[in-house]
Amino acid sequence: MQAEIWTEIHEGTHMNIAFLKGEKTIAEVVARIFPGSSRAPAKRRQVTDALLAANPQLADLSKVEAGAKIVVPATSLPHDPAETTQVTSSAPAGRNSVFLYQHLESLKAAIPAAANTTVANANASIALLQRAEVQAAAANDPILARRVASATRSANTKIQAAQTLQAKYLQSIGPLQALLVKQVKP
Repeated sequence: MQAEIWTEIHEGTHMNIAFLKGEKTIAEVVARIFPGSSRAPAKRRQVTDALLAANPQLADLSKVEAGAKIVVPATSLPHDPAETTQVTSSAPAGRNSVFLYQHLESLKAAIPAAANTTVANANASIALLQRAEVQAAAANDPILARRVASATRSANTKIQAAQTLQAKYLQSIGPLQALLVKQVKP
C-alpha cells in the first residue's frame, strides 16, 4: 500500500505530522492518531502498515523518545486533526525534501512492481523449460540439455537477485524518508 504523505498545494507543500506522547506500542499510536481504527480491524492493519512504512523507527518504540516527530500518512481512515499538525514549506530546501520524499514514496510501489515483473518473467521461462516436449528434446540432445539447465539456473538467479534487491532498496527508503522529514520544520 502506497501512503501519499505529501501533496502539492499552491506554491508550497504540506504534510501532516504528529508527536509521540509516550505510547508503548504501535497500536496505541494508531488508536490515538486514527481513532476510527478501533472499529475497522482490516483498515487498522493498513493504517499501521502505512505508519510503519513512513516511520520505520516506530517498529521499536522503546528506542523512540516521547515528543519525537512522526509523519502521518494519508490513509483510508482519517486522522484526528487534534493530534496532528500540518507542516507547510515553500522554502527551496523544504520543497526539495518534499520532492525527494515523494519520489522515494513512489519507489516503494515501483520497486515491488519491477521485482514482481522480473520474477513472473523468470517463472514463465522456467515453466516453458520444464514442459514435457522441451525435456524430451533435451534428453535426446546433450547440447540442448546444457542450454536448458543454464537457462533454468539463469532464471532462478534472476528471481533471487530481484527479491534480494527489492528487500535492500525497500529497507533503505524508510530511513532516507525519516531524514527528509527532519528537514521540514513544523
